[in-house]
Amino acid sequence: MSFLLWVIVGVMTAVVLGLLVRPLLRASAGGPTREAYDMQVYRDQLHELDVDLERGLITPQQQAAARTEIERRMLSIADAANGPHMTRDSRFWRYAGVAVVVALVPIGGLLMYRTLGSPDMPDMPLAQRQAPGGGDGTQSDMQMDAAIQRLADRLKENPNDLQGWTLLGRSYAVIGRYKDAADAYREALALAPDNIDIAASLGEMIVLAADGMVTPAARATFEDIATKAPQEPTAQYYLALASLQAGHPQDAFDRWKAMAESAPADAPWLPAVRDRLTEVAGTLGVEPPDIEVATPAERPSGPGPSAEDMAAAANMSPEERSTMVRSMVERLAGRLEENPDDFEGWMRLGNAYAVLEEAEKSRDAFRRAVELRPEDIEALSALAQAEIRTVGSDEAPPPEAIDAYRRVLAIAPNRAEALWFVAQAEADAGNTDEASALLLKLLPQLPPDSDPYRTVANLITRLGGTIPAPPEAPAMPAPQQAPQEDKTSSLAPMDRPPPPMPGPSQADIAAASKMSADDRMTMIRGMVERLAHRLEAEPGDLAGWLRLANAYQVLGESAKARSAYENALQQDPGNATALAGYASLLIGGTDETVSDNRLADYRQEVTDGSAGPDALWFVGMAEAEAGRPEQAVALWSRLLDRLPVDSEAHAALAARIAALDK
Repeated sequence: MSFLLWVIVGVMTAVVLGLLVRPLLRASAGGPTREAYDMQVYRDQLHELDVDLERGLITPQQQAAARTEIERRMLSIADAANGPHMTRDSRFWRYAGVAVVVALVPIGGLLMYRTLGSPDMPDMPLAQRQAPGGGDGTQSDMQMDAAIQRLADRLKENPNDLQGWTLLGRSYAVIGRYKDAADAYREALALAPDNIDIAASLGEMIVLAADGMVTPAARATFEDIATKAPQEPTAQYYLALASLQAGHPQDAFDRWKAMAESAPADAPWLPAVRDRLTEVAGTLGVEPPDIEVATPAERPSGPGPSAEDMAAAANMSPEERSTMVRSMVERLAGRLEENPDDFEGWMRLGNAYAVLEEAEKSRDAFRRAVELRPEDIEALSALAQAEIRTVGSDEAPPPEAIDAYRRVLAIAPNRAEALWFVAQAEADAGNTDEASALLLKLLPQLPPDSDPYRTVANLITRLGGTIPAPPEAPAMPAPQQAPQEDKTSSLAPMDRPPPPMPGPSQADIAAASKMSADDRMTMIRGMVERLAHRLEAEPGDLAGWLRLANAYQVLGESAKARSAYENALQQDPGNATALAGYASLLIGGTDETVSDNRLADYRQEVTDGSAGPDALWFVGMAEAEAGRPEQAVALWSRLLDRLPVDSEAHAALAARIAALDK
């Protein structure tokens, strides 16, 4: 510890000792004794006798008798009152007490500090002490607060923005300002009185603002929800809690039991309901029901930004949008540290970091995803692309990327992207026969009249391979063979076509780090649009469409994301990632409607047996709104069968089917 700290500690100790010792020293110097106190009391009594006699309250005989008795008592203590106030022994023990206090206070304080304190902790750096916003808040927190305040200020000018109020309520809830969140949701509910989700959020914020008590206002909100949507879980949970708080544990137990028994095992709220059931069962003296709850690895992670969030983000300034997107990504990263077995969460995080141009973080996220599912083709492909982005598209792909693509080919031997990069690596290593064989497997997947086809065909020729005739076309002569001595030479970088999914170059990344948030967002959008333009020329790039869809989702452009997923499904109708992403956008956009003509086309697709996910969803929605839940359940069940069982879209659609099935 520094000398200054010791000086401060010494001064504080001296002050404390002075306050403690002063009464002891004053007593030892001579204070009033018991005898002196008694003598004063007797004098007062004599004076009171004279006053009473003057007032006629006592007779002279009574006054004389009382005075004689008091004077006798005064004589009996006169010697003691006039004697020494303190004996030698008393004085010794008082001084001994002073010495003990003086010794014990500093020694005891030092021992306690050594036990409970941190004497070896270094000083806080001066720069950190002087950092703005010092305290527990981080730079991200301050940016988030500023973005929320700007959104609130804009809503004062445009109070009819439903999506803005909803986003403001969610934002306040994230930072724990529940009363403000409730106020925001009230504004949103006034604009959309029949929106169940907004009403449920309002009721929950009222409860949280009241420290967990279900107030009459909150209960009225939940009862209104239960009337309109009997299976809505938020309302049912808090109505049960209200019964418990009102002294009706049996009613609470019955409500929570009904919720648990009808819920899927991976419902995110099921563990809380099961804990409540166990607690109330102990109060009632009954056995808690046996409720199956998914493990954290099986349970889908919390959702990312909703459709409303994304729509609101589209109306923000680029700086505000960048701040909001980054805060969401950081919250997702934090949640994954607590639940590291969430495969889909790591995939979303990797894609988000890719859009934000944080190549190394994107790579690390995809590595975590591959650790969870070592044979997942999309995860391996995404990891390979992330490895390439870490070095830049101008450099040769790193060995880690090629290893990932080799693992892809071991599972899916005709994956175009993997064929290209592994062939390039084999050619660089001088393995021309292997490179040519891989390119020959890639060639039939390319349109015969396209530039990529001609480029790959030329490379095969240079490697000494023979070009087969394009399908449904007359045999074409092979391009002129290269001299034999060139067969073992690797491809020069200038001869290589651009990889199917180029990432930002090192120069791009370096430039981005120096940009303002506005310029950075403009650059990101430019890169996304370039990818979209390239895919128009190369529509067969499945991985490219998936990447584009993810990019549009992060940017809040849901319609464009759906269009990208549709193109991906045209390439591979059974692709699990595309189906799950497309379905999540359909289900998340609950307020979206289609024209009557489009709905008629969708119904025709259902009749013909060629219905895609959009047809099954929108026709099912129309049947549900028309009061025909059985038909809606049948259509949505067909869509459910196409979705990966561990996807968020599967869980959300299953919940909707269960609600209709009741």
